[in-house]
Amino acid sequence: MYRKHCSRSALAVLCACAMLLLPAGAMGEQYPDRPIEFLVLFAAGGSTDIVSRTICEIAGKELGQPFVVLNKPGGGGSIAVGALAKAKPDGYTVGALSIGAMETQPHFVKVPYDPVKDIAPIMQYAEYPQGIAVKADSPLKTLKDLIDYARANPGKVTYGTVGTGSAQHLMMERIAMVTGVKWSHVPFKGGNPAITALLGGHITATTVAEFVPQVKAGAMRLLATTNANRLSDFPDVPTVQESGYPGLYMVNYVAIGAPAGTPKDRMEKLNKAFKNAMGHPTFKEVMKKWSFEISYRPGDEVAKIIQEGYKVHGELIKKMGLKTE
Repeated sequence: MYRKHCSRSALAVLCACAMLLLPAGAMGEQYPDRPIEFLVLFAAGGSTDIVSRTICEIAGKELGQPFVVLNKPGGGGSIAVGALAKAKPDGYTVGALSIGAMETQPHFVKVPYDPVKDIAPIMQYAEYPQGIAVKADSPLKTLKDLIDYARANPGKVTYGTVGTGSAQHLMMERIAMVTGVKWSHVPFKGGNPAITALLGGHITATTVAEFVPQVKAGAMRLLATTNANRLSDFPDVPTVQESGYPGLYMVNYVAIGAPAGTPKDRMEKLNKAFKNAMGHPTFKEVMKKWSFEISYRPGDEVAKIIQEGYKVHGELIKKMGLKTE
C-alpha cells in the first residue's frame, strides 16, 4: 500500500514537471488571449498609419483579438522601432517596419536598436509609392526643372521628408550627388506635416507618400517617381531613371516585425492572419487609394533584405560623405 502510494506520488511529480517543460500553447493557452499592440512609425492620419490600421482591423478579426494601434512618430521611425525592440517578445507587441528605420537611418543617427539583431520580421505586405512632388501652381514642371533651378540657386530648394536618414532623404541626396546640385533637407515627424508645409509654401518639394491624394485632387504636381517602375495610378509620370538618371531608384517596403525572440508559432500565426488580410476587399481598396503596391514576402526573406540593405546603404552613405552623428 505504501509502495503504491509512493509510485502515484512520484508519477504526479513527474507529470507536473513535464507540464512545466511544455510550451504555453501546449497547456491549453490560447494565443492571442488579449489585444495586441501595433506600433506605427509616423503620425496619425498619414498613409502608413491608415494602411496599418486597415490590415490590423482585418487581421484582428481572424485572430479573435483586436490590435491596439499606437503612433510613435519621430526620428524617421526609429522611436517606434526602438520601442518595438525593447518590448517583451511574447507576440503581444508588433509594429511597422520601413527601409528608412531599418536600413538607412541607423547610419545617420544613433538609434536604440540593432536593425539586424533586435527585430524579427513577420512579413512584407506592400511597397510605398515614392516620388518628388511640388505645389500645383509651382513653375517647376519636371525633375529637370527642379534640378536646373537648384543649380542656379544653390541651397534655395528645400524638400521635406519623414526624417533624417529616411529613404526619401537618402534618395534626394543621391540625386544631388549625381547632378552636383545643393538643396536643403527639412525633416518632419510624418508625411502629413510635410504636406502641410508644402501647401503652405514653406518648402519647395516633398517626397513623402502622402502626395498621392493631393496629386489626384490637383493640389500638387508629381515631377517623377523614385520607384523602380512607374506608378500604376500615375502612368504618365516618368521615373527618376527615365528622367536621365539610370540606377537611381529605391524599393521601400512596408513590413511588419516583432521583437527578436518572439515564439515561432506566434510569428507564424501573425503572418497567416496578416497575409490573409491582404486578400480582403477593404484592404485592396485602401491600398489602391494610396497607390501602395501590394507585395508579399515572408519574414525570412524580409530579414535577408534588411541585412543586405543595411550593409549596402552603410557603404553608400560613407561613399557619399553624408553627415552622420
